[in-house]
Amino acid sequence: MPGLGVRLLAAAAGLVADMKACDPPVTATLERDQVHPPGVWVTPQTVDILTLSGGAVARFHLHLVVPASGDAVSHKQLAELLDRLTDPDGPCAFVPAEPVDTGWALVVRENALPAYRLAIDVDI
Repeated sequence: MPGLGVRLLAAAAGLVADMKACDPPVTATLERDQVHPPGVWVTPQTVDILTLSGGAVARFHLHLVVPASGDAVSHKQLAELLDRLTDPDGPCAFVPAEPVDTGWALVVRENALPAYRLAIDVDI
């Protein structure tokens, strides 16, 4: 079995690939400075080792980011992106691991962009 770090990074890359494979594709990246709104920045947060054989669950934050277009428009765009990513019947059916944080802003290239933070758990 590959090491925990290798599995964590592979899972992060897999989340990015899953979002890009949605129909229509969701722009996603592991690099904060490469977020192109509307899009998602994927960050690993925690790893919980569950078994002696190395089984684990990783928590990731999906930072949903949209252009700064005024509060009402930004929240509408963020809600639509959230719906796409959490629709149980959709191609990208992520299950929130905790309440969605709707009061976020992500600083990208010196600009604060409206964002929601969606936490998900992934077996690694």
